[in-house]
Amino acid sequence: MLRYLTLAIIVFSASEAAAQSPDCVNAMTQADMNICADRDYARADAELNRIYKQVRETLKPDAKATQLLITAQRQWIGFRDATCGLEAYPNTGGSMYGMVLTTCKTGLTDARTKDLTGILER
Repeated sequence: MLRYLTLAIIVFSASEAAAQSPDCVNAMTQADMNICADRDYARADAELNRIYKQVRETLKPDAKATQLLITAQRQWIGFRDATCGLEAYPNTGGSMYGMVLTTCKTGLTDARTKDLTGILER
């Protein structure tokens, strides 16, 4: 009976720890660093999508410009994925792979957002 109680306490403690958000400023474990990198990328991707929609709306009256934007964005996604895949490649199979891949995507996504923001400012 004591074993089951001990096991229940361990499982509850582990699930409580997992439910808490890591401190991304002071992340110490690879798992926390991976979670934080994923959050950073989600933020960057959401901002890129917001700006992309604004640019698309701005260009909407010009069908050719809109098509060029769509083509450029699709090609940029391929570039981002290939570039970051190459950057993360040395970490394939390791616990850092996801973090390196996602951190690369975040950086390129932030840069792309800045580029598209420039279109809005013209």
